[in-house]
Amino acid sequence: NPFIREKIITELEGMFYLATLIHPLAYVSESAIIEKGCIVEPYAVIHTAANLKKACIINAGAVINHNSVVREYSQVDCNAVVGARAFVPRGTKVMSGMAWMEQK
Repeated sequence: NPFIREKIITELEGMFYLATLIHPLAYVSESAIIEKGCIVEPYAVIHTAANLKKACIINAGAVINHNSVVREYSQVDCNAVVGARAFVPRGTKVMSGMAWMEQK
């Protein structure tokens, strides 16, 4: 639940450093922006100029295409795709195998 995760992170943030974890088998473009608290699992792909906001979870095999934005506390499940220039709203879960193409 993204709202529970947000509450917990907000409470802990004042006491601890919020780390970002990127698995060595994930591909992350040098121009991608990944904010604190994100988790990027193995075989995930974060393309050119993609922007992951605070505390997103990108599961194994997910693809975040170029110039897209995944807002705070969102989750992109295994093998889901966020299309080019797409916008995933805060706290959204993109389900396994789904293609998210919605643009702002």
